[in-house]
Amino acid sequence: MQDMTGYSPNNPASYNFADIPADLHDGAATFSFADGHTEVHRWMDPRTTPPLVPAPQIVSIGSSPNNADVFWLQDHSTCPK
Repeated sequence: MQDMTGYSPNNPASYNFADIPADLHDGAATFSFADGHTEVHRWMDPRTTPPLVPAPQIVSIGSSPNNADVFWLQDHSTCPK
């Protein structure tokens, strides 16, 4: 799930993560969409996949200004009108 808080393509300083993706699959993830297509996205910003920590800690980085991965996720998610 992507938090759409801060969704503003014209204001990348407001980008926000709800929670971070797992640091698996060689730095990428595959997304499937309601229309049946899939896309592989390689994480570009090192803040997106910080070093792993022992479980059961859940990591949330929250604000992530100018993060290209947040932009990609928000741009490919349902956005508010």
